[in-house]
Amino acid sequence: MLKLYIILTISIIIILAISIGSLYYLQYTADNLTVNLRTLEKSITQEEWHLAADDFSTTYAQWNKYRHIWPIIIDHSKVAEISKIYIDLQQSIKYADLPRASQEIQTLLYLVYEIPATEKLSWQNIF
Repeated sequence: MLKLYIILTISIIIILAISIGSLYYLQYTADNLTVNLRTLEKSITQEEWHLAADDFSTTYAQWNKYRHIWPIIIDHSKVAEISKIYIDLQQSIKYADLPRASQEIQTLLYLVYEIPATEKLSWQNIF
């Protein structure tokens, strides 16, 4: 019987450690994306489209690293939504469409900020 309690306790500790590690990873990667998205936002706002294209390439390459791991942690539909917005943003930058590019970058910033906040462990998320 004692052996069973030890195995259950160790299993629960491992599950909690993986969960907490996943949340920290999600927050860390979201923070990194946010930094690059803010740089891109500045380029878009100043209508520096060549610089915005370079900044987009940087942040999109970073997103491509994360988008394969995030579905393990969060709902894959959120990852697909972010990927779609990146594609729309790329077109907005290509055609120097300031209103649309501004809207897309704000949506990306919101989603990247919101995802770790909604995934964290809280009583509200449990019940």
